[in-house]
Amino acid sequence: MIEQIFPESVLVEDFKDHNKYAEHLSNKCFDIEKKIAKGGVGWLSKNTYNTMESWDLANDKDFDPITKFIQDQVKIYCRYVGININAVQIEPYLPWFNVYRKGDFQEFHHHSNTVLSAVYFLYGDEKKGAKLYLKKAINDMINPMQVQPTFLNVDRIHYTPKPGKVVMFRGHVEHAVEQHEDDEPRISLAYNFYARPIRGQGKIAPLHRY
Repeated sequence: MIEQIFPESVLVEDFKDHNKYAEHLSNKCFDIEKKIAKGGVGWLSKNTYNTMESWDLANDKDFDPITKFIQDQVKIYCRYVGININAVQIEPYLPWFNVYRKGDFQEFHHHSNTVLSAVYFLYGDEKKGAKLYLKKAINDMINPMQVQPTFLNVDRIHYTPKPGKVVMFRGHVEHAVEQHEDDEPRISLAYNFYARPIRGQGKIAPLHRY
């Protein structure tokens, strides 16, 4: 008997109202880029503009429709993987945006102490824009030849930056953005979600085999 353990779940969903807000929010991001110094200290791509810890999207009402959409997806994700949303409050912490211009990239990394991470593609060309990559935290030293690539034997997958699409995954999942080669910029929003216990609610479930 072969069992699958420690599977990874990734939520991918489109925001149906994206076009209502995309132009205004994209222009706002470009305006902020001109006025606010970039964050992201320690990133390998020194030129990638971001507002990590310098502009909190959760406190910007213009971004509320997208933030609410993403929070709704958090509930769906948590129900799917069995996280008790009655016992913990899943809250965004200082979400930010990134502007990738030609030559910019983001190295593989994960988000420590984060229950969930989400990437929302706000602006750019789906076909020409840099792809988002997710990979296993631990890779085989020698990857044997595959009969056919499947989710069971590949060590990474990618998502195209379709505007209006959100990709959500657990915070420990390694992810990166390949080098952006399009002349048109690519804007993405980044959300980290933390868990705050609700006092007196829920209990720890015992570990057992299903």
